[in-house]
Amino acid sequence: MAKVLFIDDVEEIRQGFEITLSAAGYDVTTVANGRDGIEALKNSSYDLVITDILMPEGDGVEVTNFIKKMEKSPGVIVISGGSESHSVEQALSYVEPFVDEFLEKPVARDQLLATLDKVLKKQLES
Repeated sequence: MAKVLFIDDVEEIRQGFEITLSAAGYDVTTVANGRDGIEALKNSSYDLVITDILMPEGDGVEVTNFIKKMEKSPGVIVISGGSESHSVEQALSYVEPFVDEFLEKPVARDQLLATLDKVLKKQLES
């Protein structure tokens, strides 16, 4: 069972992803911001991290910068819907070199699960 860390500041999104991923057989941990996500990465190993980019208290850029410095880094999927001050393209430009996949919110269940499978297979091959 793959361990997934999901980081997003919106509680409803965290709950929805946790339900979807748990039902698909993943061991899911959710946290509300990048700061807590980095702490989770320091305290446990994960096969995959899914993180929003734009969040208070530590954003997805900080998370991806932390991950790229890890000795054995997990796969990374970034999700974003942009914000009033940042477009999705701007948000992605901050982290693009350090991520395996990018998904734009809202994310369809089938698209999410297919993307997770793709990134996890890539992780196993490396």
